[in-house]
Amino acid sequence: MRESDELISVGKIIGTHGIRGHLKVYSFSGNLESLQASHTVTLKYPDGASLHEHAISAVRPHGPGFIIKLQGFEDINQAETLIGSEICLRRNQLPEPDDDEYYWCDLLGLRVITTDGTELGRLEDIFETGCNDVYI
Repeated sequence: MRESDELISVGKIIGTHGIRGHLKVYSFSGNLESLQASHTVTLKYPDGASLHEHAISAVRPHGPGFIIKLQGFEDINQAETLIGSEICLRRNQLPEPDDDEYYWCDLLGLRVITTDGTELGRLEDIFETGCNDVYI
C-alpha cells in the first residue's frame, strides 16, 4: 500500500441521528474540515476485516463530534447496520500537519526517551480524556 493510500481512522460511528439515515460520529481528530473536503470515506466495519468506501452526502458539526450522511443509507434501519464502524480517510485526503504538529498514527511505535536519555519503551496507544491526551 502506498503511503498516500494509507487509511487513517478519524472517527467512530456511535449511533443514528433521526430517521433518515444520518449517523452520529465520535471524532478522533476534531478535524471536520477534512471530512467536508472529502467526497468519500472508507468504513472499517466492526468485524475489523471489512472495508467499504462510501460517498458522503453531507457532514456537519454536532457537539464534540459530527453528523454524517452517506449515499445509499436513506433510513434508520440501514444506518443502524453501520454503528460501531470506524470512519477512515486516506492519508492524501488529510491536510499536511504544520511543522510542530503530528497525526497520532505517526507517533505510535516511536521510542519514548527521557531528557536524560533513559529509554522508557515505545508509544503503544493514545486516548483523549477531554483536557489532555494520555500516552501509553
